[in-house]
Amino acid sequence: IEPKSTVLILAGGPTREYQFVRNLLYRDKAVQSHVLLQTSGPGVSQEADEILVDFPATAADMARYDCVIAFDADWLKLSVAQVEVLEQWVSQQAGGLVLIVGPVASPR
Repeated sequence: IEPKSTVLILAGGPTREYQFVRNLLYRDKAVQSHVLLQTSGPGVSQEADEILVDFPATAADMARYDCVIAFDADWLKLSVAQVEVLEQWVSQQAGGLVLIVGPVASPR
């Protein structure tokens, strides 16, 4: 039996596209969805297997994921170390990265 795919959904805000994909992946029995909504505060409720308060900062934390889907993410909120971990995960470990641009954070 193949293990579940683990997807990190990163969103700058709760766009309709983000909500649709979040709900779709949460209901898929073959996927574990982890959500980081950058505009949310403590105690937020989301349809997800795990709600993150910060982006993974180490290679070991990033290795948990098969794919990252970023919806109009505010990349300036990530530290240099977090960006480097993501870059190494994509380039050296063949991590999947899907970028969906939007009108809020992407123009910066």
